[in-house]
Amino acid sequence: MSNFFTPEFNNENAIAPWNASLEATPGILPKLDANRTITGGVGQEVNIPTLTPNAYDNIILPDASPTLMASALTTEFNTSLQDSSVDLLTGQAMSEVYEDLSKFAAEPDFVTKMNVAFGENWDAATAKALAEAWFKGDFSDIPPVKVVSSAEIGGANGAFAAATDTIYLSKEFLAENAANSAAVADVLREEVGHSVDARLNVTDSLGDEGAIFGAVVKGKELSQGEIQALKSEDDTATVAIDGHQYLVEKQLSSFPIQGSIGSFYNRNPAIASQLGRATGNEFQFVSSKWRQNFQNGAIFHSAQGTFSVRGSLGNYYLNSLRGQDSQLGLPTSEESYVGNWRQSFEKGTLEWLNNGQARVTLTTQQTQVPVNNWKAEYFNNNYLAGTPVFSRYESSNSLNYNWGSGGPGNGVNNDNFSARWTGSFDFQAGDYTFKQSVDDGMRVWVDGNLIHDTWSGRNAVDYNVVRNMTAGQHTVKVEYKELTGAALAKVSWEKRGNPKLDIQLVYPYGGFTQSQRNIFEQAAQNWESVITKDKVPSGVLKIAITQGSTSMGGGNLARWIGAETYPADQEPPKTRWDWTTNPNIDGHNRINFNSAHINGYSKNHLILLTMHEIGHTLGLNEANPEANGDPSLYDTAGDSLMDLRLPAQGGQDMKITEGMNKKLEYLGYGVNRSPSINWY
Repeated sequence: MSNFFTPEFNNENAIAPWNASLEATPGILPKLDANRTITGGVGQEVNIPTLTPNAYDNIILPDASPTLMASALTTEFNTSLQDSSVDLLTGQAMSEVYEDLSKFAAEPDFVTKMNVAFGENWDAATAKALAEAWFKGDFSDIPPVKVVSSAEIGGANGAFAAATDTIYLSKEFLAENAANSAAVADVLREEVGHSVDARLNVTDSLGDEGAIFGAVVKGKELSQGEIQALKSEDDTATVAIDGHQYLVEKQLSSFPIQGSIGSFYNRNPAIASQLGRATGNEFQFVSSKWRQNFQNGAIFHSAQGTFSVRGSLGNYYLNSLRGQDSQLGLPTSEESYVGNWRQSFEKGTLEWLNNGQARVTLTTQQTQVPVNNWKAEYFNNNYLAGTPVFSRYESSNSLNYNWGSGGPGNGVNNDNFSARWTGSFDFQAGDYTFKQSVDDGMRVWVDGNLIHDTWSGRNAVDYNVVRNMTAGQHTVKVEYKELTGAALAKVSWEKRGNPKLDIQLVYPYGGFTQSQRNIFEQAAQNWESVITKDKVPSGVLKIAITQGSTSMGGGNLARWIGAETYPADQEPPKTRWDWTTNPNIDGHNRINFNSAHINGYSKNHLILLTMHEIGHTLGLNEANPEANGDPSLYDTAGDSLMDLRLPAQGGQDMKITEGMNKKLEYLGYGVNRSPSINWY
């Protein structure tokens, strides 16, 4: 039988970095500079070198110790997975971890790297015993693995509980990575790190020591900024497993931070610590402009440079002003404090005042309102008098405000305020229906002609006015006042002609339970709530729903794919093609589900997947840039129903984004931005 240890590793007299003692020595642990912010037994900048593995054979344990690996792979799971090969998958992944641990135990800088993960006060005798065992291929001290639902471990992929001395893996994560043992090994490596910390330290090491341990064991280079960010994280959670409450350390999602954004993140450890871990991959929202979201902000890169937004100011920019879509544009500096927090942007400045309010100041040079944008002015009286308290550009061709008992914020009163919106908008030739909903008073002009006047009105009322428009740009002005009570201001328009969309589902090959069909029909009704007008005069989109183990192109349907759709995103605007060439299928488009997995989806997962695929039949692409998708379909938080990842991976979010609405309008649909949707 072959052996994955090289001959010198099999020699019990071989020299290893811990063969005499694991005590710190001047050559291994230089004295710390008192001014350094990174602790862990190193006095210079932490830069873990990439390890070059020896040419090991395939991982097969020596004949003399056939049980050493099995003890660490005792899998106990309280629910059955569809894939019966879970033991094989975790065994393969754990084998990779064992090989890495054996190599790690033989590293000459083993002690230094242990200090990076666990500080410099860990139990040297216990660490030496662990290292000697790993070096000899004895992994019996690795905790057993138990497969549970992701919900049981707080939505994580993996977790470790010291109280049970058990590593927990998410069954959903295993199902999604059945062909990717490396991904499973990454999670196991981190949870082994948490278990090692529990053995070496009386108290939990600072931050996410499991992630640091997993990185150094794998030979990954960690910058000072990355280490500081990891050490600032709280990876603990209290979860309920088997009816008992346990404190666990869990694996957090990890996304690469690279390129210009990565260089900025690594050069600025203090900023990296405030931002926290990346919550998604970087994406290009327009040509040569990039963004990556983090736990507490975002980093932008463009020709202006690379800058972050974070804290209260950053949260207001990303969520209230809609980030890169705001009237301010992209950041051109980092925030600074001079009496108030202040940050410069392409088109002005944003301040976070000491009273917890934001103040936007646009540059005086920008006097021309962009086409298809509103210039909004808000006044602290109900008669539009004096200087506006707050002004901004609002990038939408409609107004959709329901403040309830509140108000616009930004220093504007909740009651007794008024607003004026003015803009130039593109229209096609034809009749348009202008719709207004108001509480309390409103006036609307088109090209200087008053088309709606309820200035003296009270209580919420809806109004419709039909107006013939010539092709080109037309000026629309709206004036609004709020007295007391509820505040509502909505104005929109749509070209008359095409009817409301009717999505008709057919099942040419039968199959599916009634419960599944009910979910499909609800997904169609959800989209009918979003689409107020079809892009073609027929008003009908017919979709065939099928299932099978082969794709619509004839090849095997990969096991992780829940469904696939004909590529309607290739259709030009205001066009609907018949994509179903099979004479047995009556439909414009077809959604094909993987029959091996459809019965395992929760109701929420199935309706998300179905709505995602119906989105493709409407003409929406994937949002993911790595799939040659359209990142404009994401919102500022990086969420979108059109994210192709599974819900457990952070995709297929319950979110109809403004980017999706704009793409649908470009294709010729009418859109309701306040739809009623049942997400189950």
